[in-house]
Amino acid sequence: MIRRTRIPQSLSGSKFLSSSILFPYKDLKYNSVELDVNNIHVNDTSEFASKLFLTVVELKEVGKSAVFLKIPTGYAHYIPIAE
Repeated sequence: MIRRTRIPQSLSGSKFLSSSILFPYKDLKYNSVELDVNNIHVNDTSEFASKLFLTVVELKEVGKSAVFLKIPTGYAHYIPIAE
């Protein structure tokens, strides 16, 4: 089950989200980006879920159409969160 959370209007604009809240990503072809979980530092799965959600919202606002997650086997526990 995917839990959806509404973002307050004050946080939804890109000028309000700092880069420390968002995951770093690499621009790819075809208006897409890649998030490499090896480059993501979080304390727990809850923080991963929150940051992933905010990152996806930001990417939608800037017009990205696809997000590819690069998840090594050691981080497989993040896959259900990203579904």
